[in-house]
Amino acid sequence: MKVFFVVDNPSPIKEKIEIIKSIFDAELIVLFQKDFEDLYLGADYLKGVLTKNISNVNSFLDYYFKENLTSDIIIIYSSCQFDKLLLLNLKNEIDAGNDIVYLKNKNKISGLYNFFVKKTIGLEDMGGSKKLQYISKSIVEELVLLGFKYRILKAEAKLAVLTNYKTKKEKNSFKIKSYNLWALMSLFVLTMVCAITFNFIDGTYILILVFICLYVICIFVNVILILKNILDERLK
Repeated sequence: MKVFFVVDNPSPIKEKIEIIKSIFDAELIVLFQKDFEDLYLGADYLKGVLTKNISNVNSFLDYYFKENLTSDIIIIYSSCQFDKLLLLNLKNEIDAGNDIVYLKNKNKISGLYNFFVKKTIGLEDMGGSKKLQYISKSIVEELVLLGFKYRILKAEAKLAVLTNYKTKKEKNSFKIKSYNLWALMSLFVLTMVCAITFNFIDGTYILILVFICLYVICIFVNVILILKNILDERLK
């Protein structure tokens, strides 16, 4: 088994590494994400521990397991608020034979969003947090083919979910992108055109129907693009 401790936050990583070592008898690999590389300089407690500076966790894991033999893995982010109790519960679920164990994200996944996910990629987003998760060797082999992007989605495997822990709420998965702005702008332009048209021209039933249809299509496109945006962020 390998434990990947991802440093994405300047939290007291020494204490967290000591907790990990006290519970898991596994190879520890510490990954320092961009902007946090200097946190390990001169750290005596990291002697003998493999450390890497990375820019993207998924890309590193994808490359690492293509170059090395796969194994059971645990991924823990330093920004995750974990203690011995949480990791002991994680270990218990692993020992119980589960293929996947993850921490439940507090953010609720809406039915509309999951309907979109099922229709686009055929899987269900279980709302799992990437901050703390165990993945068995058999699942790792599948994820290598997918670039580790689908580790937070429902799989045909024995799965356990850790809940009821006081974890820091993760940032919202929605970030405004250019296509969201363009879609909203198109809705605004359509509203203006509609207002101007009916102000100077007597609207017929056919014209009203056309504008209603355009409005429905425009709103539908906006919703689809927002859901796509959320899914893209979740898969990063």
